[in-house]
Amino acid sequence: MNYARLAGYLRVLEKRLLASESLGRIIDSPDAFSAAAAISQNSEYDFSSLSKIEDYEKAIGETLKKTYRYLYSIAPDKEVIDIILAKYDYHNLKTALKSKYLGKDHAHLYMDCTETDPALVAAAANGTKPEKLPAHLLEAAALGLSARESGSSQQAIDVALDLHMLGHMKKLASAANNGFLIEYVEFAIDFYNIKTMPRVKNMGMDAKFLKESLCEGGKIPKAEIFGRFDKTPAALAETFHYKYFGQIMESALEDYEKTGDFSGLEKYLDNFLMDHAKKSKYVPFGPEILMSYIFSKENEARQIRIIMSCKINNIPNGTLRERLRDNYA
Repeated sequence: MNYARLAGYLRVLEKRLLASESLGRIIDSPDAFSAAAAISQNSEYDFSSLSKIEDYEKAIGETLKKTYRYLYSIAPDKEVIDIILAKYDYHNLKTALKSKYLGKDHAHLYMDCTETDPALVAAAANGTKPEKLPAHLLEAAALGLSARESGSSQQAIDVALDLHMLGHMKKLASAANNGFLIEYVEFAIDFYNIKTMPRVKNMGMDAKFLKESLCEGGKIPKAEIFGRFDKTPAALAETFHYKYFGQIMESALEDYEKTGDFSGLEKYLDNFLMDHAKKSKYVPFGPEILMSYIFSKENEARQIRIIMSCKINNIPNGTLRERLRDNYA
């Protein structure tokens, strides 16, 4: 019932998301400048003040930051927001650790979208323990520092932080005691594990590294995925066809085997999560609506990134459309 009033407001915000028809018109824009103008006219993203069209990410980042800061201020349960936005804090931590050990300033890569100040994350990556930094990030920073000092590769450190992040998301979802949120995180863990297998193979790593890279807590047992390390993507597709994602996973893995392109695989998985988010349209009120709106806002930003990148690089509209995810609005 804490979400009764918020639900009505979020339904209004949903109507402001870029609809499929608007996306179609933006795609048909003759160039990147026209696309940017159309985006500014039809959404909350303001590209008019950019000094360079290539800086479109700044406008996207500012809009997301503004949106999430406001949601944090009105949400009954901030943990619901943290589940999806955890990736930003962990991205900042990875960036800070790389800056420390490479001796380069990567502050421009920080993503300031959560309530956690990136400067505090950077401080933790340099060995201090800021009092205002959440305990899970202090723990993650210590994990990253320890792994580096023990001689672990950057890939291994990134994996360790990814597993820590997914574990944190699972804890938040379990504490919320909401089936929709728990299922979302379980999907995220399964998809992380499934994407990890071909990545490990492409890196030339062995089964031992894969086993250490997989995450517990998904719907598919970790051992079931590890046991198929030697199978081709097509064979994996057949194995997982009758799991909860069925034809989607079969199509995703078969497409990956043909192209070797992770972006296509990620598109299928993103579309599956979007279908999950759309289920909240039938929920009158509750944390499901808040989480689905955030996921939909993330998806909208992703769509705009794809459009602007393709327009700047003169990618044909047909290819652009193939790269877009399913839309919420």
